[in-house]
Amino acid sequence: MFSTLVKYHGVFKNKRRAGIFQNYIFDMMQLLQQQHFFLLNPTQSTATHTIHNMSSDLYTTIEATTGLPKVEQPLGLFIDNEFVSSTQGEKYDTFNPSTMTKIASFYIGDEEDVNKATISSRKAFDGIWSKTSPRERNALLRKLGELIKRDKEKIALLDCLDAGKPYYSNALIDIDQIVELTEFFSGSSEKFTMGDTIPISTNKYCYTVRDPFGVVALFFRWNYRFALGCWKIQGALAAGNT
Repeated sequence: MFSTLVKYHGVFKNKRRAGIFQNYIFDMMQLLQQQHFFLLNPTQSTATHTIHNMSSDLYTTIEATTGLPKVEQPLGLFIDNEFVSSTQGEKYDTFNPSTMTKIASFYIGDEEDVNKATISSRKAFDGIWSKTSPRERNALLRKLGELIKRDKEKIALLDCLDAGKPYYSNALIDIDQIVELTEFFSGSSEKFTMGDTIPISTNKYCYTVRDPFGVVALFFRWNYRFALGCWKIQGALAAGNT
């Protein structure tokens, strides 16, 4: 997967492979600056729970009845550093895959929403993210890991609800692994963008330069949505993409 994150340029090497695409395009760096990290996807549960609708139709509070923490869950699309309703206002219902009870209704993005997100990500790439050093990306991803660790019980609850899997024996352990994954990607920021110097004679050498693609999008399936999202999003950010 890592080789899909950068472009290669060199005297003897010019290789470009397909990027990774997904309809959730957002500026993770701005999210880190806010020091919040939310699961932006539908939620489903094996535990009994209640939904408390707030005054805004962009959030709802999910509260499990098993003593787990309350979670303020966004229902909108994350575009240009805020949660917003979709252009058409269309929503879809999500259900608990183990009980098939309705959990909440989320906004559905269409082509116009994706275009807005792409433009926002391009502005973030051209204006800020492409100018960050690997060391700065390393520090921001380490901060992300700290935030995930801080809120792991809430994220694990959402992951439990999303996939209908056990909380203590599965979802909570998965979040611990994601913290380790985030530490790996933070340390990989310099490695992903580090080129090679290749001696070809006593007085000549070739070198390669790795450049980020820019805006990338990601696809991931429902059953490990948070884990798969972190694998792809963090790798793309570490390589300098938005």
